[in-house]
Amino acid sequence: MTINKLRKYIRWSGAILLVVVLFCLVIREINFTGRWLIEKLPGQDSALITNLFPADRVVEQSNQTWSIIREPVYFTVRFPNRYEKVTAKFVYQNNSCQTVKVGLQQATSGDWDYESKLLDNLDFNNLPWARMSDNNSILWQKNPVYTDLQTWLNDLSELENVAGYNVASVLLLTLPDYLDYRRPVIRQVNIIGSFSYFTYSRDSLDFVFDFLGSVEEVAVRVRDQAGNLIFSTTTSDQEFSLELDNLNPGVYRVDILADGLATQTITSPQRYLSFVGNLVLAEANVQLVTEGSYLILSTDDFSGRQFVRVGEQSVQIADINKPYIVNHLVGVTKIDISTGPIKLVSNGFLAMSEADYFDPLNNQVEIIDNDSDWDYLIADYKLPLQTGDWQTNEVSFDLDQAMIANGKLRFMIACPEASQAEPLVLQSIQLAFNKKTDQGNIWTEFIDYLKYWYKSR
Repeated sequence: MTINKLRKYIRWSGAILLVVVLFCLVIREINFTGRWLIEKLPGQDSALITNLFPADRVVEQSNQTWSIIREPVYFTVRFPNRYEKVTAKFVYQNNSCQTVKVGLQQATSGDWDYESKLLDNLDFNNLPWARMSDNNSILWQKNPVYTDLQTWLNDLSELENVAGYNVASVLLLTLPDYLDYRRPVIRQVNIIGSFSYFTYSRDSLDFVFDFLGSVEEVAVRVRDQAGNLIFSTTTSDQEFSLELDNLNPGVYRVDILADGLATQTITSPQRYLSFVGNLVLAEANVQLVTEGSYLILSTDDFSGRQFVRVGEQSVQIADINKPYIVNHLVGVTKIDISTGPIKLVSNGFLAMSEADYFDPLNNQVEIIDNDSDWDYLIADYKLPLQTGDWQTNEVSFDLDQAMIANGKLRFMIACPEASQAEPLVLQSIQLAFNKKTDQGNIWTEFIDYLKYWYKSR
């Protein structure tokens, strides 16, 4: 064999080997099993799951545990393929936090929008009432009457003093005396970017949105109280009319997906508009109300010191993109914004006036004890498994609305009472991703993977 032929042979062999290696890597990424399991441990470097951050809120103890001394904390996860669901499992010690929640960042309403699930609730864990459960919910009864959950659900409409958590599809809110306003009301909202709100309908919805500036594409979605998508469209008009008739009485959620665009007014005869607690307001001299227990304020456009009055407190915003947190709010709190733009995040709902405000979640509670006036509590919740000094629990998220930024998902852990003296302690984080697969058609899976890679790169 001549030197030239040997060189050509080596080049071709190397090229073939490279193609085979790349093909094997892609096949591994596609994951025809439909399940992908990854884990993060303290002291372990991982190319898939980042360390918890910000670093000043977490103390790593001898590569054995993480101690969260201030919340919220975050971690991101490399997301190499399209999956439909993720289950996050945590091994932890919680001795001080009334609630521990895990959130997954959503693509609907900006950087602060997280779908939160309850990982731990001390009141729920210690409630001494009789309880029964299925795969999705737990029912507590102060005075045991029912022996199976389905019979209780069948009688639910006749029961009183029923509380719930994250079960809006079960505790449907009905307002039999509800009436729309006689004439449409113009609400000057001046909201920047995407937002969501709840409203109530007796039989129809009627909204007119006025967008400011050049409109490229705005997505409009409407869901009923059970979470079912009943309307979806896109528009590039500066004024868009949303009209839906022949609806069942109840609560409806409207999502406006308008990245960077300003919504100037919302005109509607609907009496109630409670915004999901995540808004960016463009204008000054705005008044809102909330029933949330905390409020996070920030700005990304700073021309001087800004002041926001929250109840009796005056909050000075002096830095760009720095969160200013107001805790321990009770009841209806008024918010006065003197200068904009301001980003507001609350664990409750926000409304432009007390007249606009209503609670669409219908007796949803997080705090309950044996002396509460409730007779029943139903919750989308799993009791943690106790093993020695450690608890294990998990929460699951659908991924159809998850934010995928640079091929990564972003998770949040929230525990308001965490402190240096009484931290939330984590021993491990495990994530299980699941999807349906077309194992009989490798090319369909391969093409779908390439489409996902192109969209999320």
